[in-house]
Amino acid sequence: MATVEIIPSAAFLAAEFASAGIALKSFKEPLKRSIQQVIAPGIRHAFEVEGIPPWAPLKPETLTIKESLGYPADILIREGKLKKRATQLNAWTINTQSAIFENLGDASYGYFHLEHTKWMPVRDFLSSIDSDIDQVTDVFGNWVEERFTRRGFAPGFSGLSSGFTQLASAASRVANTLSDNAFASSDNG
Repeated sequence: MATVEIIPSAAFLAAEFASAGIALKSFKEPLKRSIQQVIAPGIRHAFEVEGIPPWAPLKPETLTIKESLGYPADILIREGKLKKRATQLNAWTINTQSAIFENLGDASYGYFHLEHTKWMPVRDFLSSIDSDIDQVTDVFGNWVEERFTRRGFAPGFSGLSSGFTQLASAASRVANTLSDNAFASSDNG
């Protein structure tokens, strides 16, 4: 399992927020919002377009079997269980600094699709996370702005310390390291 943390560190961000009188103890809320508003829809889209980038096509034998059993020819879709589980918030363990994709429940076979196996190619339904960085950055930026506004700062307030200016810049790019540093997938397969 990959270990992840938000860059810059949560301690740095918390100290900078504290300098403006804003208590920051957790990134759970923007991580949750990011999953609900950006990541889950991106995963859903990956299933609908059969991969970002496109997944390897099914072998003719697999298509024949699926057809004979009355299943759709769609890649990674038989009954829709994996797609449903992968797009639910509870597929993620969200703590104060990270979100880990690790709770597929009765669709845990999905982990095998994230890495190449002897019998099948990679069909990474989480790969859309990389292309969602700008949208996740917006979610984090909106969350930061909400925190400032609740504390009485006007939107666009610029009278910040140089460290706080770095914080604002870092917060606006916090998702630039999303796939490697803010979200991870657990290898539960």
